[in-house]
Amino acid sequence: MVVAGRRVPVTLHVHPVDLLRDVDVIVSPVNVHFALPEPFKASVAASLRRAGALRDAAGGLVEDRIHDELRGWAARHGVTGRAALPGTVAPTGPGALADQGIRRLYHAAVTVPRAGTNDYDVLPADVTRAVTRVFALLAAERDGFAPPLRSVCFPLLGSGRGGLPYAESLGAVWTAVEAELARGSGWDVHLVVRHPERAGLVERLLTGGPPPDGAPVVTGRKEHG
Repeated sequence: MVVAGRRVPVTLHVHPVDLLRDVDVIVSPVNVHFALPEPFKASVAASLRRAGALRDAAGGLVEDRIHDELRGWAARHGVTGRAALPGTVAPTGPGALADQGIRRLYHAAVTVPRAGTNDYDVLPADVTRAVTRVFALLAAERDGFAPPLRSVCFPLLGSGRGGLPYAESLGAVWTAVEAELARGSGWDVHLVVRHPERAGLVERLLTGGPPPDGAPVVTGRKEHG
């Protein structure tokens, strides 16, 4: 794609998030309490929790690594038992996903539970804020790894249980991605969606077709994983 006059590759994966391989950082949406969903759920966060768990030869759970590490982060940062600010990003290791070449998970707090219900609220501005903080955290952690962190993959944050329409989620994510790439940063950016119909929204953005909800028109390439 072309951003600020510079050609920058962006890869689109069309498959479940837990099948990603050889991407340094996967961004996982989470609620503002940093409480992960149960691993048998179908959400992005649940899929990553399940894939990151350490299991024995019979498939029994040995260590719920991502869940445990995220709880530790919340305790160290004083958010256990209370809500963090929307847009906060917490890093953890990848657990067993390290076997797939994943090196970090960044948990982006974008969903706010609605009191007395099973529903959530998500604001596009909080999604954009979270993506901006992902890039700041990536820059801060980059040189602490060998080789340095370089690639990052975003799902359509807030578009699952959060209820944010896919086009609005894409526009909110892209606003921050485009701003970061326009600064001349050299990140290798990936997007992942599970279903082809959602991929169509992203493809129109990347290939310069009619943009969803006012998202910018750019050019790019698509990769099916």
